[in-house]
Amino acid sequence: MKTRICIILLFSSIPIVLHGQELKPRQIRKIESFGIDYNRLRNENIDYNNFAEILILDRKRKKNKTIGYVFSSVGLLTVTGGILALTNIKSNPNNDMDESGAYQAVIGGILTSIGAIEIGVSIPLFISSKKRKNERNQRIIELKQNFE
Repeated sequence: MKTRICIILLFSSIPIVLHGQELKPRQIRKIESFGIDYNRLRNENIDYNNFAEILILDRKRKKNKTIGYVFSSVGLLTVTGGILALTNIKSNPNNDMDESGAYQAVIGGILTSIGAIEIGVSIPLFISSKKRKNERNQRIIELKQNFE
């Protein structure tokens, strides 16, 4: 009985693992947006891993760029909030800072430095996005040269 259940489970899981080499229509449109004539190349003996690699590099590029924009935007807002907190410190007539002004100065300094760190984190993400774009473009050029 146990072997029968194991065999049924084994054969029922096979279709989950198998993948076809045809690309989905959305992926075909994406490949064609790069200037590759997919329909012409499909008729030739071609390795579909080249297309998949191009799509993966493009996906990584977009993800890095999006995260970079998020970090730089949040960082810019945080730096702005910190600067506003620092410029709105009220002082008494003797130019001495009271207790609330000291707390506001500390919070403003912390916000400004956190924002600067967030902007700093976004820079490597943009660099990585540019690197992935160059890799993707190189793969596209190689693919076009191999089939022209």
